[in-house]
Amino acid sequence: MQVTKKNKVSPKRKPIFRRVLKYLIFGTNVVALLLLIGSVSAWNVAPSKFIGFSYLGLLFPIILAVNVAYLLLWLFTRNWKLVLVSILVLLYCAKPIYTYFPYHFAEEKTSSSDTLRVMTYNVMAFSWYLRHNGVLNPVFQFVRESNADVICMQEYMVDRQLGGSVATNKQVKSLLKNYPYYSVVELPASNSHSIYGLACYSKYPIVKTEKIPYSATSFNGSVIFRIKVKGKTISVINNHLESNKITSQDKQLYYNFLKTKDSEMIEGVITNIKSKLKPAFTQREAQAELLATYIEKERSQTDGIIVCGDFNDTPISYTYNTVKGNLLDAFVQRGKGVGITYHRNKFLFRIDYIFHDKNMRTYRVKVPRVEFSDHYPVIADIELLQ
Repeated sequence: MQVTKKNKVSPKRKPIFRRVLKYLIFGTNVVALLLLIGSVSAWNVAPSKFIGFSYLGLLFPIILAVNVAYLLLWLFTRNWKLVLVSILVLLYCAKPIYTYFPYHFAEEKTSSSDTLRVMTYNVMAFSWYLRHNGVLNPVFQFVRESNADVICMQEYMVDRQLGGSVATNKQVKSLLKNYPYYSVVELPASNSHSIYGLACYSKYPIVKTEKIPYSATSFNGSVIFRIKVKGKTISVINNHLESNKITSQDKQLYYNFLKTKDSEMIEGVITNIKSKLKPAFTQREAQAELLATYIEKERSQTDGIIVCGDFNDTPISYTYNTVKGNLLDAFVQRGKGVGITYHRNKFLFRIDYIFHDKNMRTYRVKVPRVEFSDHYPVIADIELLQ
């Protein structure tokens, strides 16, 4: 009887395989760490200087998750040198991480009567108004019940006269009659039939309205509203910055790619993203820089400033960091979690904000999950400090 010997793996082969695998994992970890550092650079590097950081800033939560996974791997394998490197990089990115994922265990309370409830809301042109046999868009009831003192609305659209498909200014004023003061600023997208723009409804007198002059935009803009609040003049700046102009067809393309993971679709998806995002990033850059100059000028002329609206950009972006400057983000001050404000077609981002001066304090903020628009409103209770 003939005995055959089993083939054995060469003793040198196994260590080589392990070594290659080790270097491959280490190499991808280095890439992930560099991408994380690059993503937070989106705060300070203008898209016109280098657009790559802006794309990485958009992917920040995914890149962060990959790095946390590597940290857990090194902890599990007790590779303390790589644990230390990962922790150092995460500490370097600590401020952007907390900005994206703030967390507070309990709400603050205030005994002060000098408080202001501010709401910012992209109302999507009151798209449900007169829908289903004249049933009113529930956004009006929600706004009334919110008990906000100042409401800044983006994508505010009303008909110029009765008989159209949406409400008139007169009808909206009647629906929001507990707000005796209001100002609506038209944007170029308005036409002979309808008014499209930015609106502010207030329980306090609006003493001045000033539009910030942006160029080459029809649907976007910023407006300064000066409001007299309990003997103080507060400047509230309502913003709707440049949109990414991603259509429902674009969103379906991205969704199909994520679902099928068809490699043949990659080139088309990348080309589509670049054609939409790159011009939007650069346009928001110019808007953010101009807005920042108006903020500085305005804060020297009033008792406090609040900047709010739909920025169409995430917390890890040049737009966010430039506009915020040394203001405080209400959600970072008292919010919890990601705070998603845009929620359509699997696109989930925080792009709506309320910022305020350091002579004010947020003691409560919330993002109600009301499905009356493609955005959720942001509501902040702000204490006016002495």
